[in-house]
Amino acid sequence: MDLLEVEQPIIMALNGPVHIHSQVPMLCDIVICTPETKISDNHIPRVLPGDGHHLVWPLMLGLNRAKYLLLTQAEISAQEAKDYGIVSEIVESDRILERATEIAHQLLEINPIALRQFRPAMMQQVKRLILDGLSMGMQAEGYAIVRKLPDTP
Repeated sequence: MDLLEVEQPIIMALNGPVHIHSQVPMLCDIVICTPETKISDNHIPRVLPGDGHHLVWPLMLGLNRAKYLLLTQAEISAQEAKDYGIVSEIVESDRILERATEIAHQLLEINPIALRQFRPAMMQQVKRLILDGLSMGMQAEGYAIVRKLPDTP
């Protein structure tokens, strides 16, 4: 929720694989990555991905694609992430911070009031979704940890 309370636009630069809390970059406003970036989630088969993945992945990828990717633990390549709309640009790793800085400077040209109002307006529905569904997901994830079947890895 703290990430959703940030009023300024957030630029995320992914310089490599993201397998833990991969829902976080999806909650940023502009995401750029390197060709080496791969996005996945490693909760399953141990536990339910209930710490936000169960809400953010379907929102960003569509329900059926999110279910498939989470259940199969498949990786999303940089190009697939761009095609799915998770990332905006793919930049070589030696230029990623430079490109993020260029975008930040471009955003500074926007009316500061409009810039400050942009993120709260755009993220209102996301905040509502997470407020409504996160506690149930966390409860289910915790239950899966406590009640893990003996024969599962």
